[in-house]
This record gives sequence, C-alpha cells and structure tokens, in this order.
Amino acid sequence: MTPIEILSLFTVLVIAFLLRLIPSRVNGYFGSDAFYHVMVARKARELGRLPDKDPGLVPEMTRVYPPLLHAILYPFKGAGERMAMVALSPVLDIVTMLALYFLAVKLGVEEPLWPLVLYAVSPMNIIDAASLNARPLANLSLVLSLGFMYLYWQDGVLFYLIISALASAGVMLSNKMALQVLVPCTIALCVVMLWDEPLRGILVLASLGAGVGIATAATLGGYLRRTLPDHIKFIMVHVRQGGYRTGRTSVPSPLNLAKSNPLSVLGPLLGLVWVVTVISTEELQFLLTWSLPVLLLALLWIWGDSWRYLQFGTIPSVLMISTVLTGDDVDGAIGIVTLAAITAALAIATAVQLRRAVRADPAAKLIDSMRKLPPEWKARLNGALVYSNIAHYSVPLELGAKMFSGNPSSEGMKLYFKTMRMGTTSLRSISSIAHEALGKDLDYFLIFKGFKEPTRDGFGVLFESESMAILVTS
Repeated sequence: MTPIEILSLFTVLVIAFLLRLIPSRVNGYFGSDAFYHVMVARKARELGRLPDKDPGLVPEMTRVYPPLLHAILYPFKGAGERMAMVALSPVLDIVTMLALYFLAVKLGVEEPLWPLVLYAVSPMNIIDAASLNARPLANLSLVLSLGFMYLYWQDGVLFYLIISALASAGVMLSNKMALQVLVPCTIALCVVMLWDEPLRGILVLASLGAGVGIATAATLGGYLRRTLPDHIKFIMVHVRQGGYRTGRTSVPSPLNLAKSNPLSVLGPLLGLVWVVTVISTEELQFLLTWSLPVLLLALLWIWGDSWRYLQFGTIPSVLMISTVLTGDDVDGAIGIVTLAAITAALAIATAVQLRRAVRADPAAKLIDSMRKLPPEWKARLNGALVYSNIAHYSVPLELGAKMFSGNPSSEGMKLYFKTMRMGTTSLRSISSIAHEALGKDLDYFLIFKGFKEPTRDGFGVLFESESMAILVTS
C-alpha cells in the first residue's frame, strides 16, 4: 500500500468510527440490549462464571443467549463498563471493515477502498453498531467464516478451513439470526464449489459441523445442550405465533426492505444480472452465494422483522457493487460517478436515520427519570418485583429491581405472546397476568410518562413526579 492509500484507509475508518459514536454522544445512552448484556456480565463477575438464570427479570428463566459477547464483557467493570457500552460495537465494526478491505483485495476489486466507503455510510449498519449488542460481533464472525471459506476454495490451504470453522463457532456463540444466515450461505457455496472442487465443497460444509463442535467444546457442552435447542424452539414459537410486533405472519414488502437497506437489495440483484448477462467469475459467484440467500431470507421470512437479515448482507453487497462498477466491463468514469452518487445518497439517508434513531431511543429519558428518584425510593425498589410500562433493560440495571418480562429465549417469547393475547391496556390485567406467571403479586408498577400508559384502574399512587409514577395495588 502507498502512503496515500494508507491515509485514505485510515480516514475512512475514523469517519466510520465517529459516525457510530453519534447516538451515544448525543443521547448519553443508546439502545436496550446494551443494558441486558451489561446486566449479565455484572452477574457473571459477581458469581465468577456466567449465570444459569438471566438476572434482573421475573419470572426467572434459564439463560440461553449465545454467550460470546458476555464473555468479552466480563473484564469490563467500573468506568470500563461504560466505555464498552459506548465503544465496543463501533470498534468491532471497524475490525469488520478491515476484514472487508482484506477480502476486497483478495477478490481483486480494482478500487478496494470503495466497499469500505459504502459500508461506512450504510445507515442500518451504523445504527446497529452504535449500541452494545451482539450483531456487530456476529457480523465480524460471519465475514471471517465465509471469507476464509472462499480462500480455501481458491487455494486449498487447510489452515483457512480451520479459521473458517473457528469463525463459524463465533457466529453460533454470538447471534441467532447471523447463524440463520451462515447456514444457507454455506450450503449455497458448497453447491457452487461442487462443480469446481467437489472435495473442497464437501469439506466446507463439514467445517460448519466442526464449528458446532468447537462452540460446544468452548461452552463445556452448553451450546449443544441449551443454546442450540432453544434457538430451534425460538424459531418454532415464531412459526406458531407470528411476528412479535404483530402476533401474525405477513409477507414482507420488497419496497420496505429496499428502503431499510438498499445496498443489500441492490447488490445481489446487480450481481445476478451481471453473472447471467455479462460475465460469471468465481469471485462474483462467491459474492452471489453470500448476498442472494440473505435477500431471499428477508423476502421469505414471514414471521416478523425480516429486514434485520439485510444487515448481514451489506458486506457482500458492497463488494458486489464495487466489483461490477470498477471492473473492466464498465466505463471507469461512469463507475466512479455511480459509486459517488450511491455514497452521497447513503450519506443523506444516514443523516435522516441517525436523527430519527436518536430522537426515538428512550434510554436516556428513562435513566434520567430513575436517577431523579428520592434515595428512599431507590432503596425500596432495589430487589423489588416491578412492572414497567416500557420494558427496557435499563430499568432492572439502574434500579436493581426485578422487572416482569420474559428473557430473550423461547420461554420468554411464549410469555410475551401470552401477555399480548391477554392484553396490557390496564394495570389490572397486567397484575393478573403477572400473578399467574409468578404465583404472587408484583410489588410496584412503574409508569414512565411520555410513553404508552395502561389505565390505572384505581391503583394507589405512592410517588409521582413530572417524569414517572410509582403505583401499587389498591
């Protein structure tokens, strides 16, 4: 690399990192999952191991969440915990961008910086990496897994396959949806490889099984005993119940998917047209077997939030778009102007999406309300069983209370759908649902103002301020 290339790469990475810091810098706090992961890591440090039950929530349910992020968070405490909440996901996304650059070079992209530029300003990936959650870690693992599968296809070096298996285990131990992307993409790549290198294709598929073994060994059997079976049960709950937002199944709108992540829709469609009508190379075949299954999953997943799949399709899509537009079959000036136009459009979309995400996120408002509580109320809520009209993991983390909410598991989703069916429009119905689930009454009902509130049904008000109220069964 020339000094100019190194400086350009560094500049893109710095801009990408700063963009991913914006929500936390503006709001102070951002996201909900972040507080869950910190809560589990705190409990792990207290016990000296990962907890068997998810802390801070009632009814107590077995912790089945993929544990890799919690293990990474284990050493972060005190000021380090706050630093991890703000910066860990952005840092992981920058590492992913470095892997993207390396892969672009290996794929022979004429201008390997362009994929990074496109990814740097991809709105949904920025928002994903702006809070502490498992998706940036899973995306990095996914890129390494599929990237090294490609390198093994090309070179036959067994070491590449070992790295791919290790990265596949990283996917399994970090995020369920990423695994749902990895499996069909690996199968698709295996099918393509069978035409060229049959043995290598079979071994690539076998590396996925090796990943299961590595994940199981790393968790002392926990992955195969708890995490993977619950993952399957989790999917089946959605198959029976539908999407968690609506409680029904529905075919995703292609237009809404395109608006959500235009790169992950454009990339595979452009690649498919190019492979069929212009030129079919092994590089394009690889990118198509990665990006097209992601798009098909998003189009065919009828059980809610299918747009989330597209976040895992951005990397192959930016590689596909850059490969085509900087290749020999497109006039150089036209290709560069098109890439610049796409970047400008993405930058505008990023500005809009970031502003919307910052305004909509409730974390800072909730924490401010809880920190304004009188000391006596903070003491009373510590360890109490509570309901919150906004089920946000900051509530148990900040107050030390135990919030009535299912955990991120199949059992948690069953409770969620049951609660949805029984209704949460009044505190009376919520109290009844909680009593049935817990076998006893909740201690307090927390109502944060400015959010949807259930009717109070004559519940007694013990405390009320301009931002929240604390009620009890009368």
